[in-house]
Amino acid sequence: MQLTREQAEKLQPIIARQLQFLGKLCKRLDALRVDPTCEVYRATHAAFNGVHQLSVELHYQTCEHGVGRTATHP
Repeated sequence: MQLTREQAEKLQPIIARQLQFLGKLCKRLDALRVDPTCEVYRATHAAFNGVHQLSVELHYQTCEHGVGRTATHP
C-alpha cells in the first residue's frame, strides 16, 4: 500500500519536527563528546537516520510524476 499524496503532505510537518529534534539531540551528544559506542548515542543517530529516510520518502510521494526518484533508484 502506498500513501496518497495528501496523506504524505499531512505527515511531512510532523516528521520534520521529529527530525529536527533528533538532529539537535545528535549534535548535543556530539558536543558532549559522548562515546560513539554508547547505546544511547548509537540509537539516537540510528533514529535520526531512519526518520531522515522517512522524510525523504514522504517528499518523493508528494512530488508530481516524473519528479523525485529516477529509474535507477527504486
